[in-house]
Amino acid sequence: MKIGIITFHDTTNFGSLLQTFGLYKAIVNLGYDCEVIDYKCDEIVRRELPPVFEFSLSIRKIIQEVFFNRRIRNKYNEFARFMADNMNLSKSYTRDDIKQSVSSYDKIIVGSDIVWGLDITNSDLTYFLDFVSDKKKKYAFSSSIGSEWSQSEQLIVGPLLRDFNRIAVREEQAVKWVYEASGFRADLVCDPTMLLPGSEWAKYASNIGANQKYVLVYFDTQNRDCLKKAGILAKKYNLKIVLINYWRPVWGVCNMAPTAPENFIGLFKNASFVVTASYHGLLFSTYFQREVIYYNRAHKSRMSSLGDILGISDRDGTSNIEFDKMDYSSINNRLEQFRNSSLSILTEMLHD
Repeated sequence: MKIGIITFHDTTNFGSLLQTFGLYKAIVNLGYDCEVIDYKCDEIVRRELPPVFEFSLSIRKIIQEVFFNRRIRNKYNEFARFMADNMNLSKSYTRDDIKQSVSSYDKIIVGSDIVWGLDITNSDLTYFLDFVSDKKKKYAFSSSIGSEWSQSEQLIVGPLLRDFNRIAVREEQAVKWVYEASGFRADLVCDPTMLLPGSEWAKYASNIGANQKYVLVYFDTQNRDCLKKAGILAKKYNLKIVLINYWRPVWGVCNMAPTAPENFIGLFKNASFVVTASYHGLLFSTYFQREVIYYNRAHKSRMSSLGDILGISDRDGTSNIEFDKMDYSSINNRLEQFRNSSLSILTEMLHD
């Protein structure tokens, strides 16, 4: 049996790439032939693909090229290398010819990330599998909505959701939103990166930062809450601050711009503390049992849901000043239970 996955894979976002790999790897581990459908969503291509180099004498454009564009192009190339090394990818499709992919697969799973956020995709209904006519082929695993659909949006997505064979979503709020739009009772499952344990992710981690003591900052709020909190931790525990940053250097910290996924994973694995406003930053912190403080920056339902499920809502930086050491015996139990229940649902989908 051959399974096709359609999701946000062709990006320069580490979370998008790694959740794609997590679902792909889990399906392969269950004994199935699997392929990532190389769908080119116009809006994702516009937003995510790196800018082409253009010669310019503009100081602003030169600075942007040196500090941002070149790094993002390198990052995109590293993502392509990681996919080529670790996943099977189909030929490329667009909205015009995506129907041609259907005959290649026994089942098609729309994967995770905010694939059902109409504001993210510019209302691209491909991620609702509207191009698949056979209901028996249509599944959703760990799909995310981001923000609640409006009433007019519910009228659009409701009939499409009712045409799925089975739906599993990533957030508790999404279970409610899917039901309100379609009457479909969705399952709640983990982010696909959680389908692999930390010991598996460690195999893909480089040794970057292994001999250093640092607090890692990944993404921040508009008010620089993460950097401020990292400064307090660095002073208290005599750590340096490592900031993942692709733009102008921030003074007083170690600015790093990892392009290879292995280096991104390694920075989390080898950190002493993590302060993050990233959903996947929070996840990878827990996989490697790092002390973590998080800030809920955007599409807040996903981090709120994760905090509740793992019992770490008290690590929300806006709700506490002093933090106790994290109880990873309890967190690991919750992770394992959620992983196992999600793998059971994925197995049922594939066996269905």
